[in-house]
Parts: sequence; structure tokens; C-alpha cells
Amino acid sequence: MKIINTNNGEEYKKRNFLINSIAVTAGTAAYLTGKSAVNYSLCRPLAKNITKYGKQTDTVEINNAINSILKEPKTADKNIRIIDFDKLPKIQDPNIEDYLKNLYESVPPKYKDKNCCSKWVLEQEAYVMDVLKKFCPNRAKSFKSINDYFAQKYRYALQEGRTAIALLPKNDIFVNLKKLPSATFHELGHIMNPKINIIAVSCKKVLPFIVGATLLTRKKVDGEEYKNNIDKTISIARKNAPFIAMASLLPTVGTEALASYKGTQIARPYISKKTLNSLTKLHLTGAGTYLITMATTGLALWGAMKIKDKISAPKLIEN
Repeated sequence: MKIINTNNGEEYKKRNFLINSIAVTAGTAAYLTGKSAVNYSLCRPLAKNITKYGKQTDTVEINNAINSILKEPKTADKNIRIIDFDKLPKIQDPNIEDYLKNLYESVPPKYKDKNCCSKWVLEQEAYVMDVLKKFCPNRAKSFKSINDYFAQKYRYALQEGRTAIALLPKNDIFVNLKKLPSATFHELGHIMNPKINIIAVSCKKVLPFIVGATLLTRKKVDGEEYKNNIDKTISIARKNAPFIAMASLLPTVGTEALASYKGTQIARPYISKKTLNSLTKLHLTGAGTYLITMATTGLALWGAMKIKDKISAPKLIEN
């Protein structure tokens, strides 16, 4: 039996491995569920506004502006390529049931009409799916079809003009130039700031380790002394884990805001004031989704810590 002695003379009994495992599992579930639920309820309406403001812009004006910008020396040197999803073969919204029928086989895309597409378009299509599958890398053969499902789901979102992405360092932009051409400017902003994007991605990768370390360590009981300086540092870091988790996402928020600012400045000389206002609203809405994600990450981790600590709290030994 592991005993904790405090400086006020009290003794606590540590929980066994089973209780601690249940506590970590419950905390992890609370973190993932809470974060997903809040993001879904708050970010979904903002995502709809992105589409709304995107439709308010003049498609012809935006595309003419994009063509002019890509001819400028500062952008032409970067060899930017735009993959227009309006020209790629169309797919239907993937059905999860189709992908769950056989977890041991990769389910190929079923909805493409390749008879009417040129070889160049089909090559782009193959390249797109190769990139999107890497967003959900295979960890085991049994999950391969699930990865295909998520890749197709992302592919459908790009097709329908719900999002756009920039691939660095290739400088490729995935966007639907008919349904959401205005998103191209934000992605151009990312390409103009490659080093800052790398820093943001690196910081974001730390988040799972922060969450894991927080839920795998224990909260000190009242009066429990630190064993050494390392133990003190871990305890202080754990206490402030929600803020540290939010801080790991702060570079991402800053990067997205900078990309929107750069994109707006790039577009300004080529678009009307009305289109510029819609573009600004689109960028502010997009920034709002990242701010909400950062806040909900900290809130979800705080709640997960409370649940985990409640279950795994050492038991006071009555004298």
C-alpha cells in the first residue's frame, strides 16, 4: 500500500492501478467529447457564415484578381499552383456505412465519372486523394477504409466550397474557384509566410503530449511536499495545463490571423470596396473559429482534469 505523508500529519492512500486507469479513461473521454461538442455547436454557425460571405463576393472579379496576383513577381517566383475542385470529377457525400462493411479492405472512391475528364484532370484527382489520405495516416490495416472515408469527407468539403487548404512547401492551393474563390487569398497569405506556418504546426503537435501528461500525472493533496525541483516543476505545469494547452495553439491563431491580413493586403488593389468588405468579414469569421477552438481546448482540459482528479484522488486514512 502506497502512503502519502503530508506536512500537517495526515496520511493518504494512493489509488490502485485499476482506479487510476478508469480515471484517465474518463478524463480523456471528457476532454475529447467536451471539445468536440463545444466546437461543433459554436464553430458550425461560423463555418456557415464563411460560405455566406464567400457567396457575397463577385466570382468573376475574384478570379480575375487571383490571375493578376499570380502574375506578380513576388508570387510568380513561388510557383503557386491552384487545384480547382470545380473542374475535378464530382463525388457524393461519403456514407460511413459503406466504409464500415469491411474494415480490412480499402474502399476505392465509387462516385467518379472519369469518362468526361482529361488525363491532366485525372492526374490532379489522384494527387489530391494521395494528399488527403495523408491527413489520416494508416496506423493499422484494419483502419485503412476509415482513413479513406475521412479523406473522401474532406474531399467533399473542398468540392462543395466549405473550406480550402494550402500545401507547404509545394505551394499548392486546394480550392473551389466557383463556390469559394475568396478563400484563395487567405491561402496565399499562408504561402507568403512559410516559416511562421512551420512554427505554428510544430507548436500544435505538442498539444497531445500536454493533454496526455496532464491526465497521467496526479494532483497533489493538501500539505503534500514536493520531492524535488523536477516534481515541483511538473506539479506547477500540471496546475496550469489548460493555459499551457491554449498557449500551444496561440501560434496557430496568430498564423491564421496573419494569413488573412496578408491575403487581404494582396487582394486590396484588385477588388472593389464591396468585395473587400465581404472578404474582411469572411476572414474575421474564420479567425473566430480558431479563437473558439483555442478557448474550448483549455476549457475541455480543465474539465477533464476535474473529472480525473475526482476519481483518482488519494483516500484520507482516518487515524
